[in-house]
Amino acid sequence: IHSRDTKTYVKKQSKDPKYADVLLLTAERDLLHAQQAKILLDAEPNRARSKFVIGKLQRALINGYKLLEFTEDVDDQYRLLEYLGYVAIIEGSLAISKKKYQNAIYPLSVVRCILQCIHSTKDSDDVYYDTIDTIVDPSLKLALSQALNMKPSDISSVAKEFASKGSET
Repeated sequence: IHSRDTKTYVKKQSKDPKYADVLLLTAERDLLHAQQAKILLDAEPNRARSKFVIGKLQRALINGYKLLEFTEDVDDQYRLLEYLGYVAIIEGSLAISKKKYQNAIYPLSVVRCILQCIHSTKDSDDVYYDTIDTIVDPSLKLALSQALNMKPSDISSVAKEFASKGSET
């Protein structure tokens, strides 16, 4: 938002609910750019592209935190859980991209629990379950195997255990 008074500049933030959609779309755009660059990085390793992926994930995480801050008093608890899960996916992806696997275990465990909760309580299609199968579980298994040398057969109970322990794991 443009302000002519630069001496007493105060950061202005819209109270319009559509601002949350803008923040969500901005975070999603950065996440998708990072995922696209990561696919190219897997095909042809490159240090500059690796830094680009990490930068885009950091930017997506910043926008995700802004989204959570903006929507902290939202009435729809499922929407808030979805936002928390989205930010946790970004946080886990960032930790894995930085090869800090120990830091990825907690957010990925939390997002798995969130998606299971939403899927079981909401009349929804299988998009939540597909997200668990294609994004969360492979990342969580990678983080567990790299950080703790653990290959669990029941990933659901392991995720619940780490989510309940908190981020001190």
